Amino acid sequence: MKFRPQANIEYIFTGYCPKEQDKEIEVCGIVILQGTEIEMINLLNENICERPFVNQVSNLTEMRACYKVGFRPYGQSMTYQKAMQLLHSRGSICMTINI
Repeated sequence: MKFRPQANIEYIFTGYCPKEQDKEIEVCGIVILQGTEIEMINLLNENICERPFVNQVSNLTEMRACYKVGFRPYGQSMTYQKAMQLLHSRGSICMTINI
């Protein structure tokens, strides 16, 4: 029997400076997001509400879960394919929602 960690989300309040703004805003920064893609989607939907969130992602499963909930790389409107290409080319990307 393989051990699988329990689905979990943890976040902290932190500062974030969006590209188009010259001042820092307070956001919820995700520090832990784990589980299956469906579990991550459910956790994100339960916790985000209307609050601004950021998440630095480095794997496709987490990026896909965030994208499906409405996160976009650096807050920019782009297709899923472009987001996936950006992740592969950079190794990690900052995804934002409600900013």
